[in-house]
Amino acid sequence: MRTIVVNLPVRKLEASEAFFSELGFTFNPEFSDDKTACMVVADNAFVMLIEQERFCDFIVGEISDATTTEVVTSVSAGKPRAGRCARGEGYRRGRKAVEAGHRRGLGVWPQLPGP
Repeated sequence: MRTIVVNLPVRKLEASEAFFSELGFTFNPEFSDDKTACMVVADNAFVMLIEQERFCDFIVGEISDATTTEVVTSVSAGKPRAGRCARGEGYRRGRKAVEAGHRRGLGVWPQLPGP
């Protein structure tokens, strides 16, 4: 089985962990430390939230400005139910993300009409 790991720089690790925990994600402490948190997306998919200072150890150059788009990452909201798409669940998670501190306009979902 292949594994996908997406590495993302974050300014505040604790705040990032709290935000994604509010969205229902869990973290694997075996691959986390005081500068890195391993967020479990699926059995074989993970997001490494890495404090910016530590992230710089892995790259050449500067961390990209957060207002530019260099990578678009999508996470499915769930499996469609019989005869229905998972869109409603995506919007529920989107609203929860805003409540947890996500700023509107940074993602695509806020521009789409609701269910």
